[in-house]
Amino acid sequence: MLSFLLLYKISLFLFFFSCTVASEFIYPDKIGNVTKYELSSAPACGTILSTYNSIPAYSNGNDQGTGTSCAGSCSTGSQYQCVEYVQRYMNSKHGTEKIWPVSYASQMCSKYPSGIYKVSTPSVGGIVVFNFGTYGHTAIISSISGSTLSVIEQNASPSGVNTYPESEAYCYLQYGSSTSSGCKNKGYYCGGDGLNLSVDTLYYCSAAGATPTVSKQCAFCVTMPSGQDDACSTSGSCSAVTTGYYCGSDKIGGNSNTLYYCKNGEPSGATYCSSGCYTASSGSDDYCK
Repeated sequence: MLSFLLLYKISLFLFFFSCTVASEFIYPDKIGNVTKYELSSAPACGTILSTYNSIPAYSNGNDQGTGTSCAGSCSTGSQYQCVEYVQRYMNSKHGTEKIWPVSYASQMCSKYPSGIYKVSTPSVGGIVVFNFGTYGHTAIISSISGSTLSVIEQNASPSGVNTYPESEAYCYLQYGSSTSSGCKNKGYYCGGDGLNLSVDTLYYCSAAGATPTVSKQCAFCVTMPSGQDDACSTSGSCSAVTTGYYCGSDKIGGNSNTLYYCKNGEPSGATYCSSGCYTASSGSDDYCK
């Protein structure tokens, strides 16, 4: 009788524990054009779902859409998580580091290897990062139509392809070099706004395709919405915060509608949030609404 009661209590504990762990993982009801209920249709672990530029995306099998990897780890990360595909794609195409200094997708906006640049506009063959769910999500952009991104991805859609509105993106990354990619249009641009130059410098573009010239050095260079000139800002200080993204009203004393990126106690770029800036709970990055 005692052994039966003991086993019963143990089983209750294990059930409670397993439910508690499961509840800690948050997956959106819909990711792109796929609902979470469709994830169970993903093929067996390791099946090729789709291929872009000769680099295949694989199924995570029964673990599709979770933080668990169906095939353990490999040289480019946890198979077959979304981060692993992006790391493998960039390593195969551009020779970047196989493992980035991140634990999950949403950290990729602030932690990326040499050769990768954060930009304000998406590009085909570039990276899009999202901040939903427990770990966020990331994918490679295969095409752009208006404000819709088509991507190839792992650990999300059962087919390995999906579409997302640009409005859902947390940030964009692309492979580049220390030289400029050229001006998009006439106007003033932060170096991180599609130029692949210093994020703390404001550049002037005399015309589309022209070589940008330095306008001024900034404490923060603020990327403005499309159609508006970027600008320097002197408000805000990163001395009291750790590396990450902060609204101007969150510890750094800047513009409340601007999202600032602080790195190692120093300012490193900012973005004006057209719909306002959201202050997240302690330990999480703030973000544009």
